[in-house]
Amino acid sequence: MVRERGSDSALSRNRLRDDLRDRILGGEFRAGDLLPSERSLVETSGLSRGSVREAIRSLEVEGLIETNRGRFGGSRVIEPRRDRLVHLVDIFVRAKGVSLASMLDCRAAIEPMMARLAARNMTPAALARLEELNQAFHDNVGALQDYRRINYEWHLEVARIGGNEPLMALLEPILNLARDSTEYERVTTPPNRLRAIAAHDEVMAALRTGDEAGAALAMEAHLISYARLTRDSEG
Repeated sequence: MVRERGSDSALSRNRLRDDLRDRILGGEFRAGDLLPSERSLVETSGLSRGSVREAIRSLEVEGLIETNRGRFGGSRVIEPRRDRLVHLVDIFVRAKGVSLASMLDCRAAIEPMMARLAARNMTPAALARLEELNQAFHDNVGALQDYRRINYEWHLEVARIGGNEPLMALLEPILNLARDSTEYERVTTPPNRLRAIAAHDEVMAALRTGDEAGAALAMEAHLISYARLTRDSEG
């Protein structure tokens, strides 16, 4: 007997979704593999076709699979993409109206480790790119919009060199929002720009010599100081 859509409990649908997710994350289904067909999942789970489709859609939303319809269609496992997590964090931060100071606090919890990893993983080519950005940072101290862009690119490049994907996924949306914050221009006064340049120079000095602890401490001091300046400007 064909079961009607809606006759299955949410618990049963969620159990199928969770089982498929666990099998994907556990390596039973790898990127490029097709999941069992809808018909097969209906038969093995005892759920209606509609409930099976809801479970499949949930996995699509999570970015674990993509589904194509038609004769040669099906649900195929895909590599998780960082931009999906970036998008979710971006929505959360925007919806909460998180302040620039709070975003800097978040960065102070993440970027020191990224700076430490960057010092560990540094290559001549990566260092040359950072040197170029740091010089541009100096050269554009009087041009706020260029200064803002270069500051963002420098911090992002340090994180990329660090090479930790989960931390990058957390950091990137916060960097994006800090860059675009309406508070940025108020806080980034000429004296504060000079302070930031000096702080970047301290981080660079540690990165040049592969000083992991020094890079982490310099980055932490920079971000904590800027968060404090941001809060002071609010008063």
